[in-house]
Amino acid sequence: MRRLWLGVLVATGVAAAALAPTAPPTGSPSEPAYRPVSSAVLACPAQTGAGGAFNVLQAMVAGPAEGYGTALLRPVAAASDLVRLDAPGEPVALGAVGRSQPPIMMQADGSWAPSAFAGIAARQVDEGPSQGLSSAACPAPGPVWWFVGAGSQLGRGAALFVSNAADEPARFDISMYSGAGPVQALAGKGIDLGPRSAVRLRLDALAPDEDLLAIEVRATNGRVTAALRDVAVASSDRARGVDFIPPAQEPGTRLVIAGIPAGDGARDVILVNPGTQFATVTPRLLTEDGPVTVEGLAAIAVPAGAVIRVDLRRVLDGRAGTLDLTSDVPVTGGARAEWGGTTRDVLWLAAVPLIGGPDPLGGAAGVPSGPGLVTTVVVAAPDGPVAGTLTVTTTASDEAAALSGRAEALPTDRDRGSGKAGSADLPEVLLPGQSTSTETIPVNVPAGSQLIGQIRASDADAVVGLTTLSWRSDPGSGPAAVTHQVLDESVPLATGYPWWPIASSVTAVPVREDLGVLAPAR
Repeated sequence: MRRLWLGVLVATGVAAAALAPTAPPTGSPSEPAYRPVSSAVLACPAQTGAGGAFNVLQAMVAGPAEGYGTALLRPVAAASDLVRLDAPGEPVALGAVGRSQPPIMMQADGSWAPSAFAGIAARQVDEGPSQGLSSAACPAPGPVWWFVGAGSQLGRGAALFVSNAADEPARFDISMYSGAGPVQALAGKGIDLGPRSAVRLRLDALAPDEDLLAIEVRATNGRVTAALRDVAVASSDRARGVDFIPPAQEPGTRLVIAGIPAGDGARDVILVNPGTQFATVTPRLLTEDGPVTVEGLAAIAVPAGAVIRVDLRRVLDGRAGTLDLTSDVPVTGGARAEWGGTTRDVLWLAAVPLIGGPDPLGGAAGVPSGPGLVTTVVVAAPDGPVAGTLTVTTTASDEAAALSGRAEALPTDRDRGSGKAGSADLPEVLLPGQSTSTETIPVNVPAGSQLIGQIRASDADAVVGLTTLSWRSDPGSGPAAVTHQVLDESVPLATGYPWWPIASSVTAVPVREDLGVLAPAR
């Protein structure tokens, strides 16, 4: 078995990774020409919390960039800046203790825009239904969002967060699917969202008492960002997990769900078929030893207009793996992993586009790290061989130590971060310019397999605080599926999500001059 072991550095002075945002070669005139983006906006969902809750948002520009560039964080609903990033490769973080954190946006311009990414993480250390670890990526606004696997039973507490970071108004519709077919979402059509604003919608108010749901958020005017926070129904007064369900790609005939963890707890794949024709999905399992025949699951039938859940425990037999799914009708979906019969947290995965081609960069920010936490990174090669670089940047922070589960590390109002102070409604700057260390690891994955790497604190007493992870595919590499999970082995609790490719380039349409009129070249 091939396994990559990665040690997290806690010393300073390690050189940053050379992840310059270069555009792929143009190729022949018939191929599209790619140009780096010059502006990027990422929107982070609001985070709820009270009492012993610790919320954090981290942002970074992945690697050095040539030329002029800027990046900053500001609330979606306010024009004032919270903090500016000093340089590429140097993360900055915001924190909110014992209270909610509002929606916050990252704005990057110039040469910094192609490599900007951000993420959020939270830990509820007090007893309650929302106790646990949660995290999510901060995506760019888009026209369509899909989430698969939520529910609206009594006590579940799932909520949809939709924000509009633009200066123009937006409007969106919500479509929902259950095991029985399409669900009419109450007041789910024509929802208006003003400029620089956000809304929180409870699923039990949109579609009450549904055990399994797939949700589509479609902007009919402007672009929005959406996130889905799920709270499992408590059992015997014990929390059963809280986390963000990551967004899934739009329905298609090829899905790759990377990073299903090993273990004997519940493992499910959840698929939705929003079309009007019956879908037949053929699975292939990728392991560290290569592709494996999925015995006992030759095909998955998904009725038209419905969502289904398939138990994978017998198929996986405790193994870790990546599902490569082919369908004759467009579908989308994800996977859910529970941590045994006595554990209480749930890890969500989703099918997302592969990283490669014109957008070779992906990553995760605000990853909880420190004593007791283990981060697992999975790189899968569903097509050709994959070659690239994994960059691990750690930031020492006493303030963020609460993410490792130590309640006594929660800062008080008197001794919270030494950075820029926040108001009662805004977070504080926690990590501007504090000590960071960076490690770069070259990775090669044979076609049809996956590689698993584990990241642990090198010292049990070390306080790491936060980690940022980034992946960059080498030129000529096959497309990669990359995901990460964070596990607190002592509780245990889990969180993580797959990495979407960062839109680091745009298609430049070549034009030619024709009698004073600019027309697309043929």
